[in-house]
Formats: sequence, C-alpha cells, structure tokens
Amino acid sequence: MFKDRIHHLWLSLTARVERMSQGTRETVYLIGVIATIIAAIAAVWGLWGDPEGADGSAKPSPKEIAEIIWEIQNREAERSAEMIEDEDTQIAELTRAIEGMRATEIASRRRKAEAE
Repeated sequence: MFKDRIHHLWLSLTARVERMSQGTRETVYLIGVIATIIAAIAAVWGLWGDPEGADGSAKPSPKEIAEIIWEIQNREAERSAEMIEDEDTQIAELTRAIEGMRATEIASRRRKAEAE
C-alpha cells in the first residue's frame, strides 16, 4: 500500500512536470539541485562539526550523559514509588470504608428481619 502511494505520488509529480514549459522545468530542477546541495552540506557540517557546542562549551562526555540519565531515572523511580504507596493507602482506606458500610447494612438487615 505504501509503495502504491509512493508510485502514485511519483506519477502525479512527473505528470505535473511534463506539463510545464521548458523554462519552468529547468527552474524546478535547479531548485531541487540547490536543495540537495544544501542538505548535503548541512549533513556533512553536522557530522564533521567542531566538538564544541554553539555557545562555546564542550559537549558532555558519554559518561556525563549516562550519569544524568541515571539521576533522572532514579528521581522518576522514587516519584513512582511514592505514587504507588499513596494509591495503596487510598485503596486500603476505601476498603475499610466499604467494609464498614457493608457491616452497617448487614446489621440493619438483621434488625429488619428481627422486627418482622
């Protein structure tokens, strides 16, 4: 299905270019070539750029990045543990409240049965 869409897109683009005049076609081709050159230069510049960041500071080492990620994961794990603990506490409170309501309901049923 994806191949069909690409094929349909390609056919519609080529049909559109075929309907253009020679000068317009050359302009479209020139724009495509310029865009390709700019993309290639940006890719090479990104791969071979200087090791310093844009603000002049050195890039962090992989070890520093790993330490930062480790700290973030630990904070998130602590936060998740606290949330789970809070949820467990709330569940226990709700369970006690429901049991109390059931006990009251059972007692009122007994009283009704005795009264009848």
